[in-house]
Amino acid sequence: MKTKNASPMRQLVLAALFLALAFVLPLLTGQVPKVGNMLCPMHFPVLLCGFVRSEKKFDSLEALRDEIDEYLNRIETEKK
Repeated sequence: MKTKNASPMRQLVLAALFLALAFVLPLLTGQVPKVGNMLCPMHFPVLLCGFVRSEKKFDSLEALRDEIDEYLNRIETEKK
């Protein structure tokens, strides 16, 4: 999906879909006691939403790792 050409309405609908998933998934997994006690799937839709709606597309996992390293280095330098 190309986010640069996507309409604002499409972006809003995608965000609403992932928000709804974030509310529904814990309710569904909570019905199964073994799964509900060890897993809180509320974070999965939020992570997916970030990947789907982000302006920057990652070609590989190395690029993602480099972005995370750069972000963490920036945080460390701001703390000093």
